[in-house]
Amino acid sequence: MAVISTQTQRLTRLPGTRTAAFSPLTLTAATLTLTGLLIATLEIRWSLQLISLTCVYSGALLATLGLLIHLLRRNLAWAADGSLLLGLGALLFSSPLLPAAAQDYLEYLMP
Repeated sequence: MAVISTQTQRLTRLPGTRTAAFSPLTLTAATLTLTGLLIATLEIRWSLQLISLTCVYSGALLATLGLLIHLLRRNLAWAADGSLLLGLGALLFSSPLLPAAAQDYLEYLMP
């Protein structure tokens, strides 16, 4: 009598399980957004404001893309992406309470 053994692959990570809360996409989006806001607060030159706007817009787009991807994959990083987008939204809607220089910059961020 012979014993036939089949090798089965073990899944180390199941598709529906929860994984880490931060991904490279989330960290890149947060870094770009915070860098853009930091450049905007320094108010060095108008050319750097264009770079600042580019950083903030690209960070927001990456956060939106990351939110969609992490929701589809059921990853906990959706909370970090969502909080980044909520923070940007809160910053835009609280612009009347901020100083005049910040209000001018935030007007360019409004779509």
